[in-house]
Formats: sequence, C-alpha cells, structure tokens
Amino acid sequence: MANEGGFPYDGFMKTRFALLFLMVVLSLSIPGGFGCDSSTSSSGGTSGGTGAGTGGTGGDGTTGDGTAGGTTGGTTGGTTGETTGGTTGGTTGEPGPGALIGFTPVGDVLASNLTDVEFLPGQGGAAIVTGLDGTLYYLRSNLTALTDRPTVSVGNQDEQGLLNVEADPDYAVNHFIYLFFTLPDATGNRVQRFTVTADVGADEFSIAAGPVLATALKSGSPDPGANHNGGGLALDDSGRLYIGFGDGGGNASFLGNPAADTSQNAGTFLGKIVRVTDPAGTPSASTFAFGLRNPFTLASGAGGIFIGDVGGGLFEEVDFALFSSSGVNFGWDVTEGPQGGGFTDPIHGYAHSDSTFDDEDPDSTGSGARSIMAGAFYTGSQYVGLLTNRFFYSEFYSGFVRSFAFDGALDTDDQHMGHNAGMTSMQQAPDDFLYAVSLFGSDRLLRVDLQ
Repeated sequence: MANEGGFPYDGFMKTRFALLFLMVVLSLSIPGGFGCDSSTSSSGGTSGGTGAGTGGTGGDGTTGDGTAGGTTGGTTGGTTGETTGGTTGGTTGEPGPGALIGFTPVGDVLASNLTDVEFLPGQGGAAIVTGLDGTLYYLRSNLTALTDRPTVSVGNQDEQGLLNVEADPDYAVNHFIYLFFTLPDATGNRVQRFTVTADVGADEFSIAAGPVLATALKSGSPDPGANHNGGGLALDDSGRLYIGFGDGGGNASFLGNPAADTSQNAGTFLGKIVRVTDPAGTPSASTFAFGLRNPFTLASGAGGIFIGDVGGGLFEEVDFALFSSSGVNFGWDVTEGPQGGGFTDPIHGYAHSDSTFDDEDPDSTGSGARSIMAGAFYTGSQYVGLLTNRFFYSEFYSGFVRSFAFDGALDTDDQHMGHNAGMTSMQQAPDDFLYAVSLFGSDRLLRVDLQ
C-alpha cells in the first residue's frame, strides 16, 4: 500500500475484442448473461433475494446461519442487486466504457476502511470482514451484519492496522481464524490465531485470542518506518499458512542498500514469505521465500502462491512460487522487476515507465502513485467459464483491474477487466462468485458482475 510513483507496462498478448465478441454471442444465447470479477468487486447476477434467516444447517453458534433465502448470485448478469445502504469514494457502480466487469455493492453498510473479506468454510456463505482500525464484522449468508463488532488493538500509523483474515480449512469444526495486524506499539507485525464464537440467532459475535503464529519485528531493520508491513495471508491444500511480511520500510528500504538488505537477511522475517506448518495445532514458522519488498496481498492457486509485491521506483511485481518449492529468492533489494541475475523473476507486472494499462482504463485516476494488489485465482463455475483459471490483479491508486490466464508456468492473454481504486482483497465465495473490498472505494462488500 506504499505510495510509489510510476506507470504500468504491457508486453502481453491482449485479445480484448475477441472476448467482447464472445460475450455478445453468449449473451444472445444464454439467458441473463454472465458474471465477472475485479479487484474491488462486481459480480455476476442479480441477488436472489434478501431472506436468509436464522436457524438452518450452516453457521456458527447454537442457532446457525440459515442458508435459505438466496443470498447473492442469481442467474442474470449486469450491475443490479442490493441497493440499500450506500457507498463512499464513488468508485463502484456502473463501469466505464470498455469495462468487462463491474462492482456491485451488496449487504449492509460497514465502514469505509475495509481491508479483507473471508468466507467461512461450512457456513453457507457467511463471512468475516476486517477494518483497518481493528474492527471485525460477521456477515450472515445474506450478507447482513451481526450487531456485535469485536476489535483487536492495532497500531494506527501510515499503513498499519488490521490487514488480513484467513479462516482455517476446518473452521466448521474448530472455528479458528488467523489475523494479520500491526502490534499496538508499532514495533512490528504479527499473525495470531483466534477462536470465533458467533450465534446468529442471538445476534452475538466475539473472538478469543489464541497462540501467536509468527511475528516480524521492525528491529530487524537498521532504519525502519511505519510503512512496508506486508499483510498477505494464504493457505495451501495441506492447511499450511503463508504470511507476507514487508521489509520494514523507512529509510532502509531502497534498491541496492547493502547496509540494510533485510529482505536477503535470513535472520529476520522482514521481506519474506513465511510458512507456518500446523497452524491449527502446534504451529512452526520458517522462511519460505526471500527478496520481497512489501507483499501486501497473497492468493493461492495453480499449485502455488501468487504474491503482489509493491515496487519501489521501477516495477510492480506479480511473483509466483510453487507450494512444493522452498527458498525462492525474488531479488529485492538487490534487484527490482525482471532482472535475472540468479534471482527468480516476476511472472507478470508493470513498469513505472509505461502507461499502457492506465491508457486502457478510461476510468483511471491518472495517479502517478503505484501499488499492485494481488486479487484471486478464479476456479469457479460462474461467468460461463470465461474467467476460469485466470488470475486477477489491480492497481491500488489509479484503479485499473486486469487478469491473465495461468497454467502454473506461463501467463498469457493479459486483459483489461474494469476499474476499482483502493481494492485490497478479492475472494471466491461458496456461490462461485467473486467478492471484494476496497479501503476507500466502498463501505460495503462488493460483488463482481460481468457487464
């Protein structure tokens, strides 16, 4: 989320007009069209109603979060859907010319500082949303919020705060979530396990602190700042948790600074992807990948982990490492961008010196600042298959949203998808639609819809 300057780069195959043509053909033959995704959200289909009461078979607590009522989804495309509440920032709603996806605000109004959304396994579409100020929101399966809103004490300077939430794969049994947050005294960042207690019928929601999984102290850098905390969380199929810690920022974070070199230093978690084995039992943390600057967002897919590493003055990176690998080094702060030199190059990204991606986004804010956000690797059955096996990413400041096809080795067919400035998270829900949140673009959950 650091405020960096520059412009994006292209150099990738674009089949935009072919896809548009295909969309037109499909819209004539398939009732209701289809949906699509973007970083802050839009989503396919109108909502299927607002009735999801208490009881039911899914959900937390003793009464459960009922799965009836047709939360979101439906069969028709477009930007219709829930319209109660409101949005802030003016970046959601109808897409601009040429956009393939839009972002539909859904559910209750929450806050204008949202950082992440996590759909809870086995809960029929219920979710937890986090706010930068440390607030947690529990959404029923119809995306209405419980009244109780517990908080975690967090640092609140610059990019600090409650940055991410990940639910344990066995959440339906153990009710564990993992939170990434800045320590209240701002001395570092921590990932900790919490246990959720939620009774939808009684409108109650609370969390209880559990063991600490990993901490990255800023003292590992010779001259840190309040920025470059990282924030990414992701799980692999074996239940291991991956954490993206930033390099500590401040005056020590710049290209080619041998006096700092925290991202290359094996003695600190700063500037690393850390892997935690057995996070739901007896956790053990170790360095999985080196050479990151500020991996604010992570996403699982294609047998590995996608890393949105915010760049310095040259390049915004989408990095990728197979879960089966270990010790991959992406080069910061020795190199930035695709430079080789014995380091692992990004699979994708954009140079600060190239404005192509902004030029393809008619809604671009034109901001010179740069901060890449990893979105989601979509594997669902919605969107008439058009988005399957595509990875979504976005630019936090100027707002373009793009995606490319990925088979685990090669990225192809990079295309402009839509616009949503401030996006910080995108997740695939149990209904196979994509949802997202924006730090300043909306005060509600956003659903991805094809246009």
